[in-house]
Amino acid sequence: MESFCPACDRGVDDFEVGLRGRPRAKCPNCDALERHRLVALLLRAHQPVLAQARTVLDVAPHGPNRRSILSMTGGRYIGLDIDTRTGPSVLGSITELPFATGSMDVILCMHVLEHIGDDETAIRELARVLTTTGIAFVQVPRRSGQLTDEDPDAPAAERVSRFGQADHVRVYGDDFERRLYAAGLFPAAVYAEMFLSREDVYRFGLQPREHLWICRTQRTESDHFPTRTETERRLAQEMARRRRLELDPPVRIVRGLQRRLRRLRRSRTP
Repeated sequence: MESFCPACDRGVDDFEVGLRGRPRAKCPNCDALERHRLVALLLRAHQPVLAQARTVLDVAPHGPNRRSILSMTGGRYIGLDIDTRTGPSVLGSITELPFATGSMDVILCMHVLEHIGDDETAIRELARVLTTTGIAFVQVPRRSGQLTDEDPDAPAAERVSRFGQADHVRVYGDDFERRLYAAGLFPAAVYAEMFLSREDVYRFGLQPREHLWICRTQRTESDHFPTRTETERRLAQEMARRRRLELDPPVRIVRGLQRRLRRLRRSRTP
């Protein structure tokens, strides 16, 4: 079975070995990694949302993801970074976004928060600029079965051993969703095995259980940040609702993704 990269929309004989000997990691055509290919698939599943978005914010833009977004969005695309090497259209920090409250319909924040010392402020900023009907795609490296391990003051060598890279200040654990809730985002976790067959997971070169969070905000006042008490109450209410509806994992999102992917496959059939 021929492999296929959804980031560049091309078939490949096979994916190349990645960092630390990770098999089938990198696309030989566009250099997209497993996480970029997962993002590309989810963006396609949300193509109607992207087409209607007035403004799309891509934090620390990466080539494969940027190409996917630009091919789908009908509105203004903004790539933001503090580093000019990524070719951003706006220079700025995620902890102090230079945008108005409620000005972004779609946000992508992929493998950024693990680099940020004050990730609580960064997540609050994402929640602040996201419209009340918008969605944010958030992804971080996470280790299941443990809590977040972090130390912004750790020396570089220790960061490599503890967090995987010298420029990471933490590796997230099972409490990541709680951090999103506490900062004003309401997440639903998605991973490839939830909406793709085992054959498609292999064909697209994905990590079956690599998570991505689709987040929304339920602010009623655009400038209001939830207090800790409000956040804990919302978290308890949301978890109770998910237990009642047996949405752990979130079945409705998965079914919606499956329907959209089926429509995409039918539309691409000659």
